[in-house]
Amino acid sequence: MIGDPWRLWTLGLRNAQMGAEMFDASRSVVEHRHEVMRDAARNPLAADSAELWLMGAEKVAAFAAAGAAAAQGWATLQQAWFRPMAGGRFGEAALRSSIRTMTPVHATVTANVRRLRKKPRT
Repeated sequence: MIGDPWRLWTLGLRNAQMGAEMFDASRSVVEHRHEVMRDAARNPLAADSAELWLMGAEKVAAFAAAGAAAAQGWATLQQAWFRPMAGGRFGEAALRSSIRTMTPVHATVTANVRRLRKKPRT
């Protein structure tokens, strides 16, 4: 059973939208943080140590959550694959799993963009 084509379409669009938003937000965050690292290399005593620490800590948290979501999604995908006659909808399960896996990283990087836009650049 394939499932509702409209649901597959909307899930696919959401998946693509999240990917594009992460791509664009990541570019902005990398630009800003490159300046922070450059300034820290020039003058380590005046470095924005809070931002430098946050760079690593938030990645660990976001990717750990994404990894947990991916593992849970893998189990769901296996069930959908091996039980097609029991109503398993593999395409829908795959898209939902992808969205759940991207969500922690997407939330972190888009929150960073909003926060860093408010922060004055030196």
